[in-house]
Amino acid sequence: MELLQLRYFCRAAETQNFTKTASEFLVPVSNISQTIRKLETELGIKLFDRHGNSVTLNQNGALFYSYISKAVASIEEARLVLKERTGDISGKISILALANRDMVSQCLTLFHKLYPHVELTLETSLEKKGFHSFDLIVSGEDQRLNDYQKTLLLDDTFMVVVSSKSEYAHQHAMTKEQLQQEEFITLAKSISFNSALQRLGEQLDFTPAIMIVSEDPYYIIKYVEVGLGIAYIPSKTWKNRLSPGVKLLPVAGLSLQRQTYLYHNPRLPHSKASEHFVKMLINLSSGL
Repeated sequence: MELLQLRYFCRAAETQNFTKTASEFLVPVSNISQTIRKLETELGIKLFDRHGNSVTLNQNGALFYSYISKAVASIEEARLVLKERTGDISGKISILALANRDMVSQCLTLFHKLYPHVELTLETSLEKKGFHSFDLIVSGEDQRLNDYQKTLLLDDTFMVVVSSKSEYAHQHAMTKEQLQQEEFITLAKSISFNSALQRLGEQLDFTPAIMIVSEDPYYIIKYVEVGLGIAYIPSKTWKNRLSPGVKLLPVAGLSLQRQTYLYHNPRLPHSKASEHFVKMLINLSSGL
């Protein structure tokens, strides 16, 4: 038996989907199917029940997985320990940033300068891979990650940003009636950003009018500055984007929070490189 063969089996057992397993390892589906069949031949027993294009882990497969998954994890951990005995921080860290991408990118830049031998990869969507392809995931609350180890990175407060030249600039807060009269500028393809605007409307019982949907956070502030609308933004993580031409205001009688978490894949060992990256990311988030 080979380590890669066993890694294929473990992931296939977890997903019970050869196609998904193949996409995560970036190999053809036939590689996974042939590898599993070879493993079954070596063991002399079927591990999966096949039903057309679908597979189901059977009782023998579940029993084999309960033993072999621990062995694979131990081998991976032993490999990392041996590497780290040299004193050099090396290896690979795969990161998925679904929230606070700027903060994660900043951390990657600083980390690379300190540890140039660590191979870093960053993705911002799940279009090509599944969650289990990543060592670390930065995201809001996500029930799909319930089996992951979770650390709170940041507790942010959403506030309204208005033009410094607007009639609201002298106020200490914005009212529901004022928000109903304004048009909002929002960020395209941002789940947390747009869900906060939806929650604002639900809490105050109105439907926010969307004026502009921007692909670039930079232009959201610019559009607000010239008076094209207002925006509802996370105040801590966006504070460095603000210009003298805009002002942050809370919503009277309402405070919406956004929690950002760091999730660690429990099936992957904690490497020294990963531990150092996590510490750096936590330090950066605490400074916001």
